[in-house]
Amino acid sequence: MNWQEIVSGVTQAFRNAGVKKDVIDLQEKQVAIFRHEIAVLTSKLEESESQRANLQVKITELEQELERLRPGAERLLAVQDDFLKVMYRQGAPIAMDSMASIMRLEYEIVEHHRGILQAFGMIRWTGRGAGDWGKGLHTYELTDKGTAYVVEKNLVQG
Repeated sequence: MNWQEIVSGVTQAFRNAGVKKDVIDLQEKQVAIFRHEIAVLTSKLEESESQRANLQVKITELEQELERLRPGAERLLAVQDDFLKVMYRQGAPIAMDSMASIMRLEYEIVEHHRGILQAFGMIRWTGRGAGDWGKGLHTYELTDKGTAYVVEKNLVQG
């Protein structure tokens, strides 16, 4: 029932002299319809708020999971931990082809993690190359931050 039907009903009721009872009945029906609509809308609003709250919880959980999975300065990936352990045990600058051989990984994978560790300030380029004449691949060494990470995380014993 829309507002035009309601107005039409009220107007018709007023035209009929002595039909006050009909007007009252019509208004009571209108009030009942409005109360029903309010109840339906309130129920839908509560359901929507509940769904929103559930989705907000899921978003928070996913954000926390993402933070756990994202490597940061607090904790690196296992392969990066292994990379730093090799460098620590080596005790001397090392070229990435040697690192790939020691870790038994593809050179490109080692280079990828080298870039990440260098960006985190865990390792640095020594400014020299490998080989007798220093013209080979660049060599890298642990920084103080990298050494501290290895020690603090107990990555090597002894």
